[in-house]
Amino acid sequence: MKRYLTFLFCFFAAFLSFSQSDIKREFLEMLEHSKAQFKSEEYTIIFRQNTYVYDRQKPYESFVQQFSRKGSSYAHKAPEFEILNLPEYRIVVDSTDKIIYITDTEAYQEPVNFFVKEEFLEKVRIEKKVSGNSVVYNVDVFSLNMEFEAIQYYFNKESNVLQKIIFFYKEGEYYEDENHLNEKESPVQEIIIEKITFGKTGFPLKEKYISVTKNSFSVAAGYKGFELNDVRQKK
Repeated sequence: MKRYLTFLFCFFAAFLSFSQSDIKREFLEMLEHSKAQFKSEEYTIIFRQNTYVYDRQKPYESFVQQFSRKGSSYAHKAPEFEILNLPEYRIVVDSTDKIIYITDTEAYQEPVNFFVKEEFLEKVRIEKKVSGNSVVYNVDVFSLNMEFEAIQYYFNKESNVLQKIIFFYKEGEYYEDENHLNEKESPVQEIIIEKITFGKTGFPLKEKYISVTKNSFSVAAGYKGFELNDVRQKK
């Protein structure tokens, strides 16, 4: 009897291991497929960011962001800021403080941080399920010393295109201000990809934000009243 139970245990453990291996391989293939989209030379992605408490009744914060790429340049637009990163410099528009910063340019960054890298997969457990037209992978990342307990990835069941990512924060890991921890602690943050367009997408021009002469910058007419601050490192 003992030997029989041992056999069952070993068989069950092997089955689980095999299943995890298959699920992780599928998940990695899905991620690579989605990442490949953001290597296109020109595209625009529109995504909504919702933040909930755990009961998920209604988001207490919700806004839309837009990210565009054209070659080595990219633009990022959100309610409180706009960024235009060009090969020669970077323009940052702070709508809250009404300041336009000219900074050093930065390397291209993907608009979505997928967080889970291939080398992490050995350390995590992944559960897979089908929900409506989505394939959902729930990745338990608690052991990776991240600010999240788990991350859920939703992919379209037919096209394998990424639809949304949901982040489940650990207790006290979201708000820097301790006064808010008891008010809205351990939130759920949801990134929903609403639209991706490839090809020519109406990439913004620098003249929207600034006027450029041979030796100086000035604020464009549409941003009258904004302060201009050149903070580039002098070479």
